[in-house]
Amino acid sequence: MPSKEQIEHETVCIKHETAGLQMQHVVNTLRPSYNYPVRVYLDGSRWVCIYDTNQDPMKCPMAYGDSPDQACKNFDNLWLGVAEFLVDREEEEEKF
Repeated sequence: MPSKEQIEHETVCIKHETAGLQMQHVVNTLRPSYNYPVRVYLDGSRWVCIYDTNQDPMKCPMAYGDSPDQACKNFDNLWLGVAEFLVDREEEEEKF
């Protein structure tokens, strides 16, 4: 049978873990990729996160990543102006 100290320690650990999960949820709800209509799909070997509107896809914000989560994080950074992930899409199309 666990001691009173062990039970108290486990209780504190569970409270800290719960608080961390709640904070992570709050942070995720602030992400543009969570709040705006985006579409995430695999394009060849890379994942794409694109702002899903009825406009021309070449004019919509989009970002790439090695995983769906990384593509969404890159999209968030792009949306918030943290990083430059947009490239001239016409130049990109010419490469392929």
